[in-house]
Amino acid sequence: MAKKVITTKKTLIKKKKKWYSIISTKDFSNLEIGETLASEDKELIGKTVSLALGVITGQIRKQNVKVMFKIKEVREGKALTELIGCSLVPNYVKRCVRKGKSKIDDSFMVKTKDNVNVVVKPFIITRNKTHGGIMTSIRVEARKLIKEFFEKNTFNDIINKVLSTEFQKELKNRLKVIYPLSIVEIRELKRK
Repeated sequence: MAKKVITTKKTLIKKKKKWYSIISTKDFSNLEIGETLASEDKELIGKTVSLALGVITGQIRKQNVKVMFKIKEVREGKALTELIGCSLVPNYVKRCVRKGKSKIDDSFMVKTKDNVNVVVKPFIITRNKTHGGIMTSIRVEARKLIKEFFEKNTFNDIINKVLSTEFQKELKNRLKVIYPLSIVEIRELKRK
């Protein structure tokens, strides 16, 4: 037996959606990093967009780093963004960890010079398998050095030095005194 389907008439008002260009920050020369659909400007505010750094800069070597932007305002059909963080691609982290080496992870919050709360996750790989005491001393020293650096610099300066790997090289040089290291990276850096 066939079922009766009762429908009621509802008046639905659909707003027409339009395309918005997503524009990066001035650090990346205000490039268009994508497009999105929305019916109103206020729908876009607060949305996040992540993109490989290599796509933005054109440098293939930077494909392992993902950059995150947050839309802060919409002007003339363009969504303007602010840089909120960066992170390493999970596949890169997996490739770095090898047998016979020790991995040191940490996660903590730091306040920058311009009072921005930032979550920092350093990622360190030693050259050989090490004991817990050595790993702890590397973790404690890394946390101390990172806190000192972040408290002396603004968020924009920090993110620029991390993206250019200048900070990681300096950190590796200061930490390898404790034990030989093969990789020192910032796995994630995100504004809270």
